[in-house]
Amino acid sequence: MQINSLRKDRVATAAHRQKLTIGDTLVTDLVRLGNEVATEADDPDFWQFIHALNSSDWITAAYYLHRGQSQTLQRARTRHDSLLHSMAQRNLDPLYQAADRFHQDRSEWQDQLQQAYQFGKLPVYGPRVVDGKTTAVPYAARSDVVVHGRNLTRLIPVFHEYEKINQLYQEPGHTRTGAAIRFTQGHNWSFGHLLTDLLDEKHIPQQRRVLVNWDAHRDLSSPFGHLAGEMSLLMHWMQIDHERLLWLIRHAKTPQELAEVTSMISIAGWILPLLYSQRLARGNRSEIVLVVPREAMDTSNEGYWPDYGTHSIEVGQTVFDHQQIDRLHQLINQYESHHAPSNSGDQSDADARFLVRQQLDANQKEASLKGLQSFSSKSNLGTLHDALSEIVQEPHHVTVHIVDPDHPDSIQRHLAGAHIYLSVDVDFAGTTQLGGSYSTSNPSPHYPLNSTPQEESRHLQLIERFQEFYNQNAENIGSVSVANSPDYTAAEERRRPAAKIFDILTVGASGEQPSWLLGESNRLTPPQLQTHPARPLLISLAWILGISVTGALFWHYSRCSRIKNDRTDTDADSLGN
Repeated sequence: MQINSLRKDRVATAAHRQKLTIGDTLVTDLVRLGNEVATEADDPDFWQFIHALNSSDWITAAYYLHRGQSQTLQRARTRHDSLLHSMAQRNLDPLYQAADRFHQDRSEWQDQLQQAYQFGKLPVYGPRVVDGKTTAVPYAARSDVVVHGRNLTRLIPVFHEYEKINQLYQEPGHTRTGAAIRFTQGHNWSFGHLLTDLLDEKHIPQQRRVLVNWDAHRDLSSPFGHLAGEMSLLMHWMQIDHERLLWLIRHAKTPQELAEVTSMISIAGWILPLLYSQRLARGNRSEIVLVVPREAMDTSNEGYWPDYGTHSIEVGQTVFDHQQIDRLHQLINQYESHHAPSNSGDQSDADARFLVRQQLDANQKEASLKGLQSFSSKSNLGTLHDALSEIVQEPHHVTVHIVDPDHPDSIQRHLAGAHIYLSVDVDFAGTTQLGGSYSTSNPSPHYPLNSTPQEESRHLQLIERFQEFYNQNAENIGSVSVANSPDYTAAEERRRPAAKIFDILTVGASGEQPSWLLGESNRLTPPQLQTHPARPLLISLAWILGISVTGALFWHYSRCSRIKNDRTDTDADSLGN
């Protein structure tokens, strides 16, 4: 495996050589060059910048670099031999400039542009007012917009590699019982966090192993798909190899392999790979407990969560990739819509299965494994239509307990004698829709809990429910992964629920904790970013494989570029005719 995919990037090369996170690599370089590094008390913006880099919060780092008050940063970035100068010029400057351009666009285009980001549809002609002046020139044809798109396209693999570096070399914190604590922006990294400790055979007891996940969202999607359904466009830059991904899910053991495979999994699809690895298994069955607040049940689409209780799912591999499965689902839906009135339900289902069998037989000629899917009697816990269940090979059985945090006894009855692998997505204590924009057609939970004193109190109560759980089970917890999910966590920059979770986890912990734990407790959002009219979109670091701000801006600018090219082709055709 190529550990460093950015051979020409000085920061990535130095980070891998020294086994340091991105921010710590820059600090070490400044010391090497004889720069005086101020204390946090003397230059707080510098250390906010370093923490943002170490925690893969690229847009915050870019804002501290450009709009902060750090004298250390301003002096260091002028040194052409420094890593900071290289990173600023090549990566953070283009990112900030695109975000600043977006700030202007947002103020001119208002809610139309936010809707364009949210739903992935950019109006063809763009705003009629640009830079305060009425214009007849389509926005998409502006050269500066296209330049930003090209820059952001280049940044996708860069920030992708930087995030892998941060996760690879992040020093874990620890609970009072010695359980490792790891931190991420996107929840997909919980796969690598928990598997790291599951693979440490010296510390795995023989008793039953259970994944406990506090979350507002299921995260049981296929790792080969994506929430937006547009992952295929990113494949060109991310270079995701499905066959290698499936192999790594089952066989990854080294830290480098775990970082590689986790970086290829979506934020909504990390649990199925963990189950498929069978590291949680006892016999031919794994067990998970999903702790879901009642608000997540009440505010999501009726079919999003099944009822509280115990359910079963089957997880296995397929010779169909997710695009082929999408086509099969379409085929089944079309067949059922045309034949359901004349057939009984059983007959219609049998006919649909016959169609699937024809497709399966045709596909067996290409026996390479292409997918990881699940099925269940509860359709909202599986990724497949019932008629497709037979395409899953070697299914692994999983028991899923869905429990209410307000009823601790319902949690504890499933944990007797179990060794716990704990995952916490802090949006469980108040979540919002991607981009901060709510739509009734969106099936996901939406309960910000920050509009009234009562809602704020409920937010704190949910944190307290976690504290009660942790205090009762600390001795049996072997590993902890905390996901910040900033774009989904309501009022995240003000309330910082991740810091509250860390306070709970580290009470009574002896010895020194890593600097990122204190950094997260003291983290501040740059004032200019707090007041940015499209902040929920810019802070969306959980969106596309942990680089959502690059991804969100990229969608806008790439569509502008595509529209411009389409218009050019159309004009050329018109001239030709």
